[in-house]
Amino acid sequence: MRHLKKIALLLLIPILTSCGAGQNIQDFTYVVAIGIDYDKEKKDYVIYTMALDFSGVAKPESAKPTGPSPVWIGKSSGKTLSEARAKLQRSSQPQLYLRHVRTILLSEEVLQSRFLKVTQELGRLDFFRQTNFILGTKESIPDIFTTHGLFFYPPLYTILLKPRKEDTESLLKHFTYREFISQFYEPVGASYVPSIGLDDKWSENKSPYKDLTFNGAYFYENQTYQGYKSVDKIKGIRWREHAPMKNTYILGEKENPHTVVKVKTSRMDIQLVQQKDKPIFDVSVKGEADILESIQNVSEAKIKEDIEELIHEEINQSFQEGLTINSDVLRLGIEWFRLHKGSYLDYIKKSNPNTLYLDENSLRNIKVTINLHSSYNYKLKTRSNIWDQKSIYSK
Repeated sequence: MRHLKKIALLLLIPILTSCGAGQNIQDFTYVVAIGIDYDKEKKDYVIYTMALDFSGVAKPESAKPTGPSPVWIGKSSGKTLSEARAKLQRSSQPQLYLRHVRTILLSEEVLQSRFLKVTQELGRLDFFRQTNFILGTKESIPDIFTTHGLFFYPPLYTILLKPRKEDTESLLKHFTYREFISQFYEPVGASYVPSIGLDDKWSENKSPYKDLTFNGAYFYENQTYQGYKSVDKIKGIRWREHAPMKNTYILGEKENPHTVVKVKTSRMDIQLVQQKDKPIFDVSVKGEADILESIQNVSEAKIKEDIEELIHEEINQSFQEGLTINSDVLRLGIEWFRLHKGSYLDYIKKSNPNTLYLDENSLRNIKVTINLHSSYNYKLKTRSNIWDQKSIYSK
Protein backbone atom coordinates (compact mmCIF):
# COMPACT_ATOMS: atom_id res chain seq x y z
CA MET A 1 0.00 0.00 0.00
CA ARG A 2 2.84 2.37 0.87
CA HIS A 3 4.46 1.68 -2.52
CA LEU A 4 1.21 2.41 -4.36
CA LYS A 5 0.93 5.83 -2.65
CA LYS A 6 4.48 6.67 -3.71
CA ILE A 7 3.79 5.68 -7.32
CA ALA A 8 0.58 7.78 -7.41
CA LEU A 9 2.46 10.78 -6.03
CA LEU A 10 5.17 10.41 -8.66
CA LEU A 11 2.54 10.31 -11.40
CA LEU A 12 0.96 13.55 -10.14
CA ILE A 13 4.21 15.53 -10.15
CA PRO A 14 4.35 16.21 -13.94
CA ILE A 15 0.69 17.25 -13.94
CA LEU A 16 1.10 19.63 -11.03
CA THR A 17 4.29 21.03 -12.53
CA SER A 18 2.67 21.73 -15.90
CA CYS A 19 -0.30 23.48 -14.25
CA GLY A 20 2.02 25.79 -12.40
CA ALA A 21 3.88 26.71 -15.57
CA GLY A 22 0.73 27.47 -17.55
CA GLN A 23 -0.31 31.02 -18.42
CA ASN A 24 -3.53 32.58 -17.25
CA ILE A 25 -6.15 33.21 -19.91
CA GLN A 26 -6.09 36.96 -19.26
CA ASP A 27 -2.37 37.05 -20.10
CA PHE A 28 -2.92 36.83 -23.86
CA THR A 29 -3.85 39.20 -26.64
CA TYR A 30 -6.91 37.60 -28.17
CA VAL A 31 -7.08 37.90 -31.96
CA VAL A 32 -10.63 37.40 -33.25
CA ALA A 33 -10.23 38.45 -36.87
CA ILE A 34 -7.45 38.71 -39.42
CA GLY A 35 -7.50 41.05 -42.40
CA ILE A 36 -5.35 40.43 -45.46
CA ASP A 37 -4.41 43.05 -48.06
CA TYR A 38 -1.80 43.13 -50.82
CA ASP A 39 0.61 45.95 -51.62
CA LYS A 40 1.11 45.81 -55.40
CA GLU A 41 4.07 48.22 -55.43
CA LYS A 42 6.11 46.41 -52.79
CA LYS A 43 4.62 43.02 -53.66
CA ASP A 44 4.03 42.39 -49.97
CA TYR A 45 1.13 40.90 -48.08
CA VAL A 46 -0.21 43.21 -45.39
CA ILE A 47 -2.03 41.56 -42.52
CA TYR A 48 -4.12 43.22 -39.84
CA THR A 49 -5.03 41.54 -36.58
CA MET A 50 -8.09 42.60 -34.65
CA ALA A 51 -7.39 41.95 -30.97
CA LEU A 52 -9.61 42.27 -27.93
CA ASP A 53 -8.71 42.00 -24.28
CA PHE A 54 -10.18 39.22 -22.19
CA SER A 55 -13.23 41.28 -21.17
CA GLY A 56 -14.08 41.79 -24.83
CA VAL A 57 -13.83 38.08 -25.65
CA ALA A 58 -15.75 36.74 -22.65
CA LYS A 59 -19.52 36.99 -22.81
CA PRO A 60 -20.70 39.83 -20.55
CA GLU A 61 -23.05 38.66 -17.81
CA SER A 62 -23.80 42.07 -16.34
CA ALA A 63 -25.30 45.23 -17.75
CA LYS A 64 -24.60 46.70 -21.18
CA PRO A 65 -21.21 48.35 -21.71
CA THR A 66 -21.12 52.08 -20.95
CA GLY A 67 -18.43 52.85 -23.52
CA PRO A 68 -16.61 51.32 -26.48
CA SER A 69 -14.55 48.30 -25.52
CA PRO A 70 -10.94 48.70 -26.70
CA VAL A 71 -10.03 47.20 -30.05
CA TRP A 72 -6.34 46.88 -30.92
CA ILE A 73 -5.27 46.67 -34.52
CA GLY A 74 -1.95 45.06 -35.37
CA LYS A 75 -0.33 45.58 -38.76
CA SER A 76 2.56 43.79 -40.38
CA SER A 77 3.79 42.91 -43.86
CA GLY A 78 5.90 40.27 -45.53
CA LYS A 79 6.42 38.31 -48.70
CA THR A 80 4.23 35.54 -47.27
CA LEU A 81 1.44 35.44 -44.72
CA SER A 82 3.62 33.39 -42.36
CA GLU A 83 6.40 35.99 -42.46
CA ALA A 84 3.97 38.85 -41.77
CA ARG A 85 2.39 36.96 -38.88
CA ALA A 86 5.79 36.10 -37.36
CA LYS A 87 6.82 39.80 -37.40
CA LEU A 88 3.63 40.75 -35.62
CA GLN A 89 4.00 37.96 -33.08
CA ARG A 90 7.49 39.21 -32.17
CA SER A 91 6.24 42.74 -31.49
CA SER A 92 3.23 41.72 -29.42
CA GLN A 93 3.20 41.89 -25.62
CA PRO A 94 1.22 40.08 -24.26
CA GLN A 95 1.62 37.18 -26.62
CA LEU A 96 -0.87 36.84 -29.47
CA TYR A 97 -3.43 34.07 -29.10
CA LEU A 98 -4.80 33.05 -32.50
CA ARG A 99 -7.04 30.10 -31.63
CA HIS A 100 -10.03 32.41 -31.22
CA VAL A 101 -9.91 33.75 -34.78
CA ARG A 102 -13.41 33.64 -36.22
CA THR A 103 -13.20 35.65 -39.43
CA ILE A 104 -10.78 36.15 -42.29
CA LEU A 105 -11.45 39.50 -43.98
CA LEU A 106 -9.94 39.94 -47.45
CA SER A 107 -9.40 43.21 -49.26
CA GLU A 108 -10.75 43.76 -52.76
CA GLU A 109 -7.21 43.63 -54.15
CA VAL A 110 -6.72 40.15 -52.70
CA LEU A 111 -10.13 38.97 -53.87
CA GLN A 112 -9.50 40.12 -57.43
CA SER A 113 -5.89 39.18 -58.02
CA ARG A 114 -4.43 37.02 -55.23
CA PHE A 115 -7.34 34.97 -53.98
CA LEU A 116 -6.23 31.47 -54.95
CA LYS A 117 -2.73 31.96 -53.57
CA VAL A 118 -4.03 33.44 -50.31
CA THR A 119 -6.52 30.63 -49.69
CA GLN A 120 -3.78 28.08 -50.26
CA GLU A 121 -1.49 29.85 -47.77
CA LEU A 122 -4.31 30.17 -45.25
CA GLY A 123 -4.82 26.43 -45.27
CA ARG A 124 -1.21 25.94 -44.19
CA LEU A 125 -1.38 28.23 -41.13
CA ASP A 126 -1.53 26.26 -37.90
CA PHE A 127 -4.21 28.38 -36.22
CA PHE A 128 -6.55 28.41 -39.21
CA ARG A 129 -9.75 26.38 -38.97
CA GLN A 130 -12.14 25.27 -41.67
CA THR A 131 -15.00 26.81 -39.70
CA ASN A 132 -13.62 30.36 -39.91
CA PHE A 133 -15.89 32.77 -41.75
CA ILE A 134 -14.57 34.28 -44.95
CA LEU A 135 -15.62 37.81 -45.94
CA GLY A 136 -14.46 40.56 -48.27
CA THR A 137 -14.62 44.33 -48.27
CA LYS A 138 -14.02 47.41 -50.41
CA GLU A 139 -13.48 49.50 -47.30
CA SER A 140 -10.33 50.01 -45.28
CA ILE A 141 -9.78 46.92 -43.13
CA PRO A 142 -8.95 48.98 -39.98
CA ASP A 143 -12.23 50.89 -40.45
CA ILE A 144 -14.16 47.61 -40.50
CA PHE A 145 -12.27 46.24 -37.49
CA THR A 146 -12.91 49.31 -35.34
CA THR A 147 -16.67 49.38 -35.94
CA HIS A 148 -18.60 48.51 -32.80
CA GLY A 149 -22.14 47.29 -32.47
CA LEU A 150 -24.88 49.65 -31.33
CA PHE A 151 -24.73 50.79 -27.69
CA PHE A 152 -20.94 50.18 -27.75
CA TYR A 153 -21.31 46.43 -27.87
CA PRO A 154 -17.94 44.87 -28.79
CA PRO A 155 -17.36 43.70 -32.37
CA LEU A 156 -18.20 40.14 -31.30
CA TYR A 157 -21.84 41.17 -31.74
CA THR A 158 -21.48 42.50 -35.29
CA ILE A 159 -21.84 40.57 -38.55
CA LEU A 160 -18.07 40.59 -38.87
CA LEU A 161 -17.87 37.84 -36.27
CA LYS A 162 -21.40 36.60 -35.68
CA PRO A 163 -23.88 35.20 -38.26
CA ARG A 164 -27.41 36.46 -38.24
CA LYS A 165 -30.24 34.18 -37.17
CA GLU A 166 -32.86 33.04 -39.62
CA ASP A 167 -35.44 35.50 -38.32
CA THR A 168 -33.12 38.47 -38.75
CA GLU A 169 -33.34 40.49 -41.94
CA SER A 170 -30.43 39.68 -44.23
CA LEU A 171 -29.94 39.26 -47.96
CA LEU A 172 -26.74 37.21 -47.79
CA LYS A 173 -25.48 34.50 -45.49
CA HIS A 174 -22.16 33.90 -43.81
CA PHE A 175 -19.97 31.23 -45.36
CA THR A 176 -17.45 29.21 -43.46
CA TYR A 177 -14.24 28.50 -45.31
CA ARG A 178 -15.24 24.83 -45.61
CA GLU A 179 -18.60 25.68 -47.18
CA PHE A 180 -17.03 28.13 -49.59
CA ILE A 181 -14.26 25.79 -50.73
CA SER A 182 -16.75 22.97 -51.33
CA GLN A 183 -18.37 25.19 -54.01
CA PHE A 184 -15.21 26.91 -55.18
CA TYR A 185 -13.66 23.76 -56.66
CA GLU A 186 -16.80 22.45 -58.35
CA PRO A 187 -16.52 22.60 -62.17
CA VAL A 188 -19.91 24.29 -62.63
CA GLY A 189 -21.78 26.98 -60.72
CA ALA A 190 -20.47 30.15 -59.14
CA SER A 191 -19.22 30.57 -55.60
CA TYR A 192 -19.10 33.89 -53.84
CA VAL A 193 -17.52 35.72 -50.92
CA PRO A 194 -19.96 38.09 -49.17
CA SER A 195 -18.80 41.68 -48.91
CA ILE A 196 -19.36 43.87 -45.86
CA GLY A 197 -19.29 47.64 -45.81
CA LEU A 198 -20.22 50.58 -43.62
CA ASP A 199 -23.77 51.84 -43.33
CA ASP A 200 -24.91 55.17 -41.90
CA LYS A 201 -28.54 54.49 -41.03
CA TRP A 202 -27.90 55.06 -37.32
CA SER A 203 -26.88 58.05 -35.26
CA GLU A 204 -25.78 58.50 -31.68
CA ASN A 205 -27.21 61.66 -30.17
CA LYS A 206 -27.56 63.11 -33.70
CA SER A 207 -23.96 62.18 -34.59
CA PRO A 208 -23.65 59.70 -37.49
CA TYR A 209 -22.85 56.19 -36.28
CA LYS A 210 -21.35 53.72 -38.73
CA ASP A 211 -22.63 50.17 -38.68
CA LEU A 212 -21.66 47.05 -40.65
CA THR A 213 -23.85 45.64 -43.40
CA PHE A 214 -23.67 43.19 -46.29
CA ASN A 215 -23.40 45.25 -49.45
CA GLY A 216 -22.53 42.76 -52.18
CA ALA A 217 -20.55 39.69 -53.20
CA TYR A 218 -17.44 38.72 -55.15
CA PHE A 219 -18.11 35.87 -57.58
CA TYR A 220 -15.84 33.08 -58.83
CA GLU A 221 -16.29 30.50 -61.57
CA ASN A 222 -13.78 27.67 -62.14
CA GLN A 223 -11.50 29.22 -59.48
CA THR A 224 -11.37 32.46 -61.49
CA TYR A 225 -12.57 35.85 -60.34
CA GLN A 226 -15.59 36.98 -62.36
CA GLY A 227 -16.72 40.24 -60.78
CA TYR A 228 -18.51 42.06 -58.00
CA LYS A 229 -22.27 42.58 -57.73
CA SER A 230 -24.10 44.81 -55.27
CA VAL A 231 -26.60 43.06 -53.05
CA ASP A 232 -29.59 44.82 -54.66
CA LYS A 233 -28.84 43.12 -57.97
CA ILE A 234 -28.57 39.55 -56.67
CA LYS A 235 -31.42 39.28 -54.18
CA GLY A 236 -32.68 36.19 -55.98
CA ILE A 237 -29.73 34.06 -54.90
CA ARG A 238 -31.17 33.79 -51.38
CA TRP A 239 -33.64 31.27 -52.87
CA ARG A 240 -30.63 29.10 -53.71
CA GLU A 241 -29.31 28.97 -50.15
CA HIS A 242 -29.54 25.69 -48.24
CA ALA A 243 -31.00 27.25 -45.11
CA PRO A 244 -34.23 29.30 -45.20
CA MET A 245 -34.14 33.07 -44.76
CA LYS A 246 -36.82 35.58 -43.81
CA ASN A 247 -37.09 39.00 -45.37
CA THR A 248 -39.66 41.77 -45.57
CA TYR A 249 -41.25 42.79 -48.87
CA ILE A 250 -43.26 45.95 -49.52
CA LEU A 251 -45.91 45.33 -52.17
CA GLY A 252 -47.47 47.79 -54.56
CA GLU A 253 -46.08 50.85 -56.26
CA LYS A 254 -43.10 52.55 -54.66
CA GLU A 255 -45.05 55.74 -53.91
CA ASN A 256 -48.27 53.91 -53.17
CA PRO A 257 -47.61 50.58 -51.36
CA HIS A 258 -50.52 48.43 -50.21
CA THR A 259 -49.12 45.57 -48.06
CA VAL A 260 -46.03 44.64 -46.06
CA VAL A 261 -45.23 40.93 -45.83
CA LYS A 262 -42.48 38.77 -44.43
CA VAL A 263 -41.51 35.87 -46.67
CA LYS A 264 -39.66 32.72 -45.71
CA THR A 265 -37.63 31.27 -48.54
CA SER A 266 -37.59 27.66 -49.64
CA ARG A 267 -34.93 25.77 -51.50
CA MET A 268 -35.03 26.28 -55.25
CA ASP A 269 -36.12 23.25 -57.29
CA ILE A 270 -34.33 23.01 -60.63
CA GLN A 271 -35.59 20.96 -63.59
CA LEU A 272 -33.24 20.39 -66.48
CA VAL A 273 -34.42 20.08 -70.09
CA GLN A 274 -31.64 18.54 -72.14
CA GLN A 275 -31.07 20.09 -75.56
CA LYS A 276 -28.69 19.08 -78.35
CA ASP A 277 -25.70 21.08 -77.22
CA LYS A 278 -26.49 22.53 -73.81
CA PRO A 279 -29.38 22.45 -71.37
CA ILE A 280 -32.11 24.88 -70.46
CA PHE A 281 -33.63 25.12 -67.00
CA ASP A 282 -37.00 25.50 -65.30
CA VAL A 283 -36.89 26.62 -61.68
CA SER A 284 -39.57 26.73 -59.02
CA VAL A 285 -39.67 28.07 -55.48
CA LYS A 286 -42.29 27.88 -52.77
CA GLY A 287 -42.37 30.51 -50.07
CA GLU A 288 -44.42 31.16 -47.00
CA ALA A 289 -45.62 34.65 -46.19
CA ASP A 290 -47.02 36.44 -43.17
CA ILE A 291 -48.81 39.75 -43.62
CA LEU A 292 -47.20 42.31 -41.34
CA GLU A 293 -49.18 45.37 -42.30
CA SER A 294 -52.08 46.23 -44.60
CA ILE A 295 -51.78 49.78 -45.88
CA GLN A 296 -54.63 49.52 -48.35
CA ASN A 297 -57.54 47.12 -48.74
CA VAL A 298 -56.56 44.68 -51.44
CA SER A 299 -57.61 41.09 -51.95
CA GLU A 300 -55.56 38.09 -50.91
CA ALA A 301 -55.27 37.14 -54.56
CA LYS A 302 -53.69 40.51 -55.34
CA ILE A 303 -51.25 40.20 -52.42
CA LYS A 304 -50.24 36.72 -53.56
CA GLU A 305 -49.87 37.82 -57.18
CA ASP A 306 -47.67 40.80 -56.29
CA ILE A 307 -45.37 38.76 -54.04
CA GLU A 308 -44.90 36.12 -56.69
CA GLU A 309 -44.19 38.72 -59.36
CA LEU A 310 -41.63 40.45 -57.14
CA ILE A 311 -39.77 37.22 -56.38
CA HIS A 312 -39.94 36.17 -60.04
CA GLU A 313 -38.20 39.43 -60.97
CA GLU A 314 -35.55 38.99 -58.26
CA ILE A 315 -34.60 35.53 -59.53
CA ASN A 316 -34.60 36.61 -63.17
CA GLN A 317 -32.54 39.72 -62.39
CA SER A 318 -29.96 37.65 -60.50
CA PHE A 319 -29.68 35.28 -63.46
CA GLN A 320 -29.25 38.17 -65.93
CA GLU A 321 -26.71 39.93 -63.72
CA GLY A 322 -24.73 36.70 -63.58
CA LEU A 323 -24.52 36.61 -67.38
CA THR A 324 -22.92 40.08 -67.41
CA ILE A 325 -19.95 38.65 -65.48
CA ASN A 326 -19.99 35.31 -67.30
CA SER A 327 -21.12 33.50 -64.18
CA ASP A 328 -23.84 31.06 -63.09
CA VAL A 329 -24.78 32.84 -59.86
CA LEU A 330 -27.89 30.66 -59.32
CA ARG A 331 -25.75 27.53 -59.69
CA LEU A 332 -28.16 26.00 -62.22
CA GLY A 333 -25.42 23.92 -63.83
CA ILE A 334 -25.01 21.78 -60.72
CA GLU A 335 -27.99 19.63 -61.67
CA TRP A 336 -26.64 19.24 -65.20
CA PHE A 337 -23.21 18.15 -63.99
CA ARG A 338 -24.52 15.70 -61.40
CA LEU A 339 -27.38 14.09 -63.32
CA HIS A 340 -26.17 14.31 -66.94
CA LYS A 341 -22.43 14.16 -66.65
CA GLY A 342 -21.99 12.61 -70.11
CA SER A 343 -23.73 15.55 -71.74
CA TYR A 344 -21.65 17.97 -69.69
CA LEU A 345 -18.39 16.29 -70.73
CA ASP A 346 -19.42 16.35 -74.40
CA TYR A 347 -20.07 20.08 -74.11
CA ILE A 348 -16.68 20.68 -72.49
CA LYS A 349 -14.90 18.82 -75.29
CA LYS A 350 -16.60 20.89 -77.99
CA SER A 351 -16.37 24.27 -76.26
CA ASN A 352 -13.73 26.65 -75.09
CA PRO A 353 -13.09 25.91 -71.38
CA ASN A 354 -13.93 29.51 -70.47
CA THR A 355 -17.24 29.52 -72.34
CA LEU A 356 -20.23 29.75 -70.02
CA TYR A 357 -22.89 27.12 -70.64
CA LEU A 358 -25.66 29.68 -70.05
CA ASP A 359 -27.12 32.36 -72.31
CA GLU A 360 -30.21 34.56 -72.40
CA ASN A 361 -32.46 31.59 -73.19
CA SER A 362 -31.09 29.14 -70.64
CA LEU A 363 -33.60 30.03 -67.93
CA ARG A 364 -36.91 29.10 -69.56
CA ASN A 365 -39.45 29.25 -66.73
CA ILE A 366 -39.54 30.62 -63.21
CA LYS A 367 -42.46 29.37 -61.16
CA VAL A 368 -43.13 31.05 -57.82
CA THR A 369 -45.78 29.79 -55.41
CA ILE A 370 -46.40 31.72 -52.22
CA ASN A 371 -48.65 30.48 -49.43
CA LEU A 372 -50.19 33.12 -47.20
CA HIS A 373 -50.06 31.54 -43.80
CA SER A 374 -51.38 34.02 -41.33
CA SER A 375 -51.94 37.67 -40.70
CA TYR A 376 -50.69 39.88 -37.91
CA ASN A 377 -52.94 42.66 -39.20
CA TYR A 378 -54.16 44.75 -36.30
CA LYS A 379 -57.51 45.04 -38.04
CA LEU A 380 -58.14 41.43 -37.19
CA LYS A 381 -59.07 40.82 -33.57
CA THR A 382 -56.88 37.75 -33.30
CA ARG A 383 -54.17 36.12 -35.32
CA SER A 384 -56.12 33.83 -37.57
CA ASN A 385 -55.54 31.49 -40.43
CA ILE A 386 -56.16 33.50 -43.55
CA TRP A 387 -57.37 30.44 -45.42
CA ASP A 388 -60.45 30.32 -43.19
CA GLN A 389 -61.85 33.43 -44.86
CA LYS A 390 -62.48 34.39 -48.47
CA SER A 391 -61.00 37.77 -47.77
CA ILE A 392 -59.65 39.32 -44.63
CA TYR A 393 -61.33 42.57 -45.67
CA SER A 394 -64.70 41.10 -46.53
CA LYS A 395 -66.20 41.73 -43.11
